[in-house]
Amino acid sequence: IVPFPETEATGFMFKNPTSGDLAQGIDKALEVFSNKDKFRKMQKRAMAQNFSWDRSAQEYIKTYEDLTGLNILEDQAI
Repeated sequence: IVPFPETEATGFMFKNPTSGDLAQGIDKALEVFSNKDKFRKMQKRAMAQNFSWDRSAQEYIKTYEDLTGLNILEDQAI
């Protein structure tokens, strides 16, 4: 998530798990939602993000390879 108010925001975040921070996050969301053009642009950016399992798996493989020094995709017999 690229947090609001960044230019390329895709959503809303809050730092602390408190009711006050949650309320501020909701206020920000309502502010953006009231501006339909701004909301639609944020919505489209968020929907364009890749949250597929393939992407996640590749990130896990890269992390594993970085930590172990192994290249598991090349080391596997096909």
